[in-house]
Amino acid sequence: MMAQALRNRFPSTPGAPGRLLRCLLAPAALLLPWLLSGAVLAADAQGFIYGKVTTERGTEFTGRMRWGGEETFWGDFFNSRKTDRGIPRDVMRKSSSGERRDGIRVFGYKINVRGKASDTRLFKARFGDIEMIRPRGGDHVTVLMRDGREMDLDGGSNDIGAKITVHDAALGEATVPWDTIDKIEFMGAPRSVSVDVTRLYGTVRTSDGEFTGYIQWDQDECLSSDELDGTARDAELSLAMGTLAEIERRSSKSSQVKLKDGRTFILSGSNDVDDDNRGIFIENDEIGRVLVPWDEFRKVTFKKAPSSGPDYDSYKSAAELRGKVTTLDGDVAEGRLFYDLDESGTWEILDGNRYDIEYSIPFELIARVEPKSGGSSKVTLRSGRELILADGVDVGDGNDGVLIMEGPDRMTYVPWREIDTVEIRRR
Repeated sequence: MMAQALRNRFPSTPGAPGRLLRCLLAPAALLLPWLLSGAVLAADAQGFIYGKVTTERGTEFTGRMRWGGEETFWGDFFNSRKTDRGIPRDVMRKSSSGERRDGIRVFGYKINVRGKASDTRLFKARFGDIEMIRPRGGDHVTVLMRDGREMDLDGGSNDIGAKITVHDAALGEATVPWDTIDKIEFMGAPRSVSVDVTRLYGTVRTSDGEFTGYIQWDQDECLSSDELDGTARDAELSLAMGTLAEIERRSSKSSQVKLKDGRTFILSGSNDVDDDNRGIFIENDEIGRVLVPWDEFRKVTFKKAPSSGPDYDSYKSAAELRGKVTTLDGDVAEGRLFYDLDESGTWEILDGNRYDIEYSIPFELIARVEPKSGGSSKVTLRSGRELILADGVDVGDGNDGVLIMEGPDRMTYVPWREIDTVEIRRR
């Protein structure tokens, strides 16, 4: 139709319509590769942390957020330290000689938590599992979870005290200091919200096989606009992560970096490309998250991300942790679980290591945990995959056991050394 219109417009000029048509279409042809490579994903903001920050003066900033220059997506972790275990007060009581010196008693069992790894109750939750955060002064915060549980937290990481960057559609980019914040409310991004960056995604090859999923390089770079720094033979480079095709570890001090345009550089002199790298996070919906240290990393191949990740609604089904505990003697108790006398929600995280690779698995992805000898456990995922994990309180001899609330007036405590299996019930 356009060609016919041009012919009608220039009937007496031989060849003019074709030449003019090619000139008009040329810019679109040049833009087509760009449109196909980035524009579709650039419109997808559903996986980004989104919400409203209200300051103590009542000023509001609404938009997608970045937490202290690091956490950006709903699957990223908010870390802190719990001020209590979250077990009902009438269930856990102090021993007659005092909790400070001799520990605690649960139904006649004395648990000496003082000086153990389990004495520090860490809080780790995906941002998507949180409804609201309220700073309370200093390092103290109150966190309202999406299952309705309210958590009092105190310090424990740089997530508390971080500056929050909000991409407010009306105001532009706003960086809000922590000590000015009254509350942070999380919500799903409206479908009309678009972004001009994409999320890093690919396959990471390690000493223990491959992991495919969303990538956070050096526990930091996770966007196509983030930069990888290093020194090449001829220059110092800062390469946009979105331009990279591969990164391959060459030694403790350097990496080979291949760009999508085919150019290759050997880079060194930066924690992005040497053994000062803090590790590579990979996230997917089978295992949750793994952290691969530099010594176990071999190569990453970047791919086009299927989306910006799970949206906020994907986390709304968080609930109490429920299941069945079978003892070595064959006794069975079913009901609400307080795993390690600590984790009691499906959103909470089981931590453990395999070949120095750190696994952080939400309980909702776990079907079964079976304690083994040598301070390890076999963890069976919902997918059927089995992992032997060690070097963590959740899976080792430092575990404080499981409390099972079988009913309003019936509770059973099973020490870790007496457990055969813990089965997690599907919601």
